[in-house]
Amino acid sequence: MKIIRSFPKTVPGGRAYVQDDLPRFEMETYDYRGLADAFPDDLLLLEWDIAVDKDAIERFVAHCEAEPDRVRVAPYRLWAPTGSNDPILNAPWAHRAYHYPAIKATCRFVDEGEPTCHLFGLGMVYLPRDILRHYSDVAPGHFSDGSFSAWHSNTVSFETPIAWDVRPVHLHFPIERMGS
Repeated sequence: MKIIRSFPKTVPGGRAYVQDDLPRFEMETYDYRGLADAFPDDLLLLEWDIAVDKDAIERFVAHCEAEPDRVRVAPYRLWAPTGSNDPILNAPWAHRAYHYPAIKATCRFVDEGEPTCHLFGLGMVYLPRDILRHYSDVAPGHFSDGSFSAWHSNTVSFETPIAWDVRPVHLHFPIERMGS
């Protein structure tokens, strides 16, 4: 398993990001197309604005090694920019579950502690090589968290486990509101 970090070729202004020595997958327009070709390994992908400590990475790796053929995600909070009242951007967790799983109708954000989700963000995700390669081979077009997780839910596994004992931090939050 290789641990890598996705990174935009141009960091948007005013955004915090992690600076570390992880190998980078640089992309434009948040398109992960080419990821399977760039790294011929199972991947633990961290997005450019996700911070996580050593102990959490080790716990996540242990979960992934226990089920190496299964995509797995860690929960992280989404935060809205200052002044936004957008309910999507003020959701507690990035991952989603269908309200009516049998018909895959409308989604809600997962509640803390739910063991699985149907759709997920790529903030901190384990991507087995075979699944990543298969998606790249059969799904043309823009490769995003939405397109990949929808394909995964429909094609590979309806339920994706969430590792709640791993808590990465999405750095895109309104820090200027703190302490006021």
